[in-house]
Amino acid sequence: MRIAALTTGPTVPSTRVRVRQHLPLLRARGLEIVEYCPPLGGRRFRPPFLAGVRGRYLAPLFGLELAALLLQRLPGIFGSLRADVTWLERSFVPMLEGAAFILGRPLVVDIDDAIWLYNPFGRASIGRLIRRADAVIAGNSFLANWCGEYCRNVHVVPTAVDASKFCPRVFARQVDSKFVVGWTGSSATLSYLEGIESVLVRFMDRVPNAKLLIVADRAPRFSQIRSEQILFHKWTPDNEYTLVQDMDVGIMPLEDSDIARGKCSFKMLQYMACGLPVVVSPVGMNGEILRSETVGFGAQNSDEWVESLYTYYRQPELRDKHGRAGRDLVLRKFDLAVVGQQLADIFVRKIA
Repeated sequence: MRIAALTTGPTVPSTRVRVRQHLPLLRARGLEIVEYCPPLGGRRFRPPFLAGVRGRYLAPLFGLELAALLLQRLPGIFGSLRADVTWLERSFVPMLEGAAFILGRPLVVDIDDAIWLYNPFGRASIGRLIRRADAVIAGNSFLANWCGEYCRNVHVVPTAVDASKFCPRVFARQVDSKFVVGWTGSSATLSYLEGIESVLVRFMDRVPNAKLLIVADRAPRFSQIRSEQILFHKWTPDNEYTLVQDMDVGIMPLEDSDIARGKCSFKMLQYMACGLPVVVSPVGMNGEILRSETVGFGAQNSDEWVESLYTYYRQPELRDKHGRAGRDLVLRKFDLAVVGQQLADIFVRKIA
């Protein structure tokens, strides 16, 4: 089977974890997959100097922008017409999703976020795309339920973690070492972390040796947390898992919204794979994981956040217990090998 994988962008996280990391296993199963990735990414790339352009010129500039985005897709379009299956990750061209009719079929759409909520034409645009799809691979049940209104053939496939890389640290911590609360992610979700700054201040006032370790593409904008309490490392593919191993507990705050319910708990799963207990907002898939296994605490208000973190600080044996349970759950349901097998079965048995 020849599959044309149309991905979103060279550095887009969903491209890396939803498609690219699965390619070796899928190819080992005999699937011939060629990735077609737009060099500038699938997002709008209007130059900053156009911000002050007069209104009457915006319409033609907007048209040129969409044309440029579509032009990037030409190799993928031609590749899909030669393939047996088209695997479209996330979206086709923003606000031109209806143009996906030119892609080869069967068309499999992979969606890992509530992307219909990010622009005013999203629901209608993404709805047309999903209606066109022969199958949908959704990252969680919330996304699957939404897509089920437009497509009958929907499969829930979680975002996988490579548990051979994201694994517990092999060295013992010194007794007098700092207590590290960790967060990892992209700058697009830093606002969730910044939203619990007061919680973190309260906890670190209570625990003088506590530190906040942040792994992201930029530093957060805090106003209350002292700089000496923050350990910031810029994310790279080489340090993402080694830095998670330096944490004592992983956190994933979210707001209670449909955008948050569309998240696929990837941060949480990374922490769990490394044997860390978690404190998270029990929203969407986060709540589903917490209900399936005792791997951490769900915190719904400031007091619960502070007390959850303080409990793990005071009870290292509970940290270890919940961390082991999280690691075991990842190995059973979310490891790269397990999820990759799910994908292969969908392509071979459900699409062929």
